[in-house]
Amino acid sequence: MRRFVYAVMHDVNGNVLIARKNVRGYFFGPTHTKPAGVIKHGQPLNGGGMMALPGGGLQPGESILTGAAREFWEETGTLIPNHAVTHVMDFVPDNNDPDDEYAAGFFQVSLAELMTAESRIEHFRLWPGFAAAQQVQVGAITQYHQIHQRYADAPIDNELDHVIVWNLADPHIRAHVATWRNQPPLDWFFEILDFLSFNLGLGPLVVVGDDRRVTADDEDLVSVN
Repeated sequence: MRRFVYAVMHDVNGNVLIARKNVRGYFFGPTHTKPAGVIKHGQPLNGGGMMALPGGGLQPGESILTGAAREFWEETGTLIPNHAVTHVMDFVPDNNDPDDEYAAGFFQVSLAELMTAESRIEHFRLWPGFAAAQQVQVGAITQYHQIHQRYADAPIDNELDHVIVWNLADPHIRAHVATWRNQPPLDWFFEILDFLSFNLGLGPLVVVGDDRRVTADDEDLVSVN
């Protein structure tokens, strides 16, 4: 059984940090099964180019919250605040693969902290990661330890391309996320955000009989209250 955990940083009003994944990743930190390394031609990422929540495989002995916070740090270079209000969505089996299940750790912070995290990740963590990935591609970086020698603020893993804050109370965003419901691998993120929406008192993201569809790019969906 493969177990995956995802980190959801949000505030009480439904503002939530969403990411877009790189199509390929060029460097990755160590895991309990693999050493750190760089990949000159890149490794295709599951869900590459799509929106996602920071996350990945749960390591042996980790709780959902510990694993989610670790994955957030590895992919964004940013620590979850110690005072964040936490709760979890326990493991759910994947409808498309009985060998996979996923869970989420939720970290509630203030809107100011959420927006600060978005700016820090976008401008001071992902950009150095992008620069390091370019150096890997041209052969200027050939060993993982060189990544942080040259780009100290780069994240541990080259997974994310972009982060943005969406507001789950916005009807347009709710309708858009609802279209993920039956679209692997986005369906996992739909379930997690639907859980958050319900628990924040915003109701489920899908209403019976609601067949709305939106065609806007993810980039266009910006709503912060």
